[in-house]
Amino acid sequence: MKRIIAIIVLLVTVTVSAQEKKQQKRSHKADFTPEQQAIIKTKKMTLALDLNKSQQDKILRINTEIAKERATMKAQWKENKAEGKKLTDDEKFNLINAKLDRQIAVQNEMKDILSKEQFEKWRKMSHKYAKARKHKAKKIKKHKKMEKVRHHMKAEKLRPATPVEKSNEG
Repeated sequence: MKRIIAIIVLLVTVTVSAQEKKQQKRSHKADFTPEQQAIIKTKKMTLALDLNKSQQDKILRINTEIAKERATMKAQWKENKAEGKKLTDDEKFNLINAKLDRQIAVQNEMKDILSKEQFEKWRKMSHKYAKARKHKAKKIKKHKKMEKVRHHMKAEKLRPATPVEKSNEG
């Protein structure tokens, strides 16, 4: 019995410290403006692709547009979530279609701005980042699912036993 209590205390301590670390990580994440995000992304691209000044200026304009659109979409998504509004299939289709159209337009603009070697390197970088985002999203989704399961299990433990359950125990 003492061992069980010691194990439970240990598990609770580890869980609490892990949650504190997660909250600290979230609080350190900077909340940049779309313009700041665009500048940072452009500078990273400059380092990776060895862009000249003319290319930097054109890409900064593109990155600023993208960051502003993303900020608008994020605000709209948060508003819908706060209202508990779910998107219809047509709305989802329109969002996905518009996103793909933007990606095609950006790709065509990049093709005009960058040299062939730079463009190929940029495409590889884009695919790598997209893959990483998908992996991260999958991980977050799995984590949220596990949180729901844990919450449900905790609720079951706290729920008083029904008379039928009590008769089955004994």
